[in-house]
Amino acid sequence: MLASRKLILGLAATATMAVAAPAFAENADVMVVFPDGHTALMPVDSSTADTAMKTATAITAPIMVMVSNGKAYMVSDSKMSDGKMLSDYLNSIFGMGTH
Repeated sequence: MLASRKLILGLAATATMAVAAPAFAENADVMVVFPDGHTALMPVDSSTADTAMKTATAITAPIMVMVSNGKAYMVSDSKMSDGKMLSDYLNSIFGMGTH
């Protein structure tokens, strides 16, 4: 559970930084999520950022990754049984959202 919370908080923080920084920034960071759920956040130089941006797509909705039994899964935002969006529910618990 703790690793999952750290992953969610890390993704939220990284997404916030990515939105605030322009593409091809001089000081850019890359977050890598490995299949087992481990993450790495590392600074990259402008040349590496340029290469990464060639295949990048803009984030237009919340991105969630769930780690369970040593595997990471991408989770689509969806309505829960009470009508709330999953990302809104998680945001209400962790308070990391920007809206």
